[in-house]
Amino acid sequence: MNTMHYEQIDLNLLSIFEAVMTELNVSRAAERLNMTQPAVSHALRRLRRITNDELFLKVPSGVSPTPKALELWAPISEGLLQIRQALSPTVFDFLQMMWHERKQREPAHEWLRGVIIEITNSL
Repeated sequence: MNTMHYEQIDLNLLSIFEAVMTELNVSRAAERLNMTQPAVSHALRRLRRITNDELFLKVPSGVSPTPKALELWAPISEGLLQIRQALSPTVFDFLQMMWHERKQREPAHEWLRGVIIEITNSL
């Protein structure tokens, strides 16, 4: 039976997969992640068990992704991007929060002046 074991997936494993896919070299991926090469290799072994696939094959320059790794690459990289965006505060969110907080208390030009002062003071 060729099934994935989703309950064993750890977000850190997906970040490691992303680094190896980007670098195509386990040692460079480890360096990028501030991990040791053996730790990255261990994480790849866990991912191989989860996906029932080798994911990467050794080549002289590092590693080459298997067809399964290539199939997983787009959804994993997109998912990680969405997670990063969801967890990253933005200036727009700050401005929107300030707008909701002040819109009942003062005219728009006064609200904008206050926001500009707050941003300037935080720099």
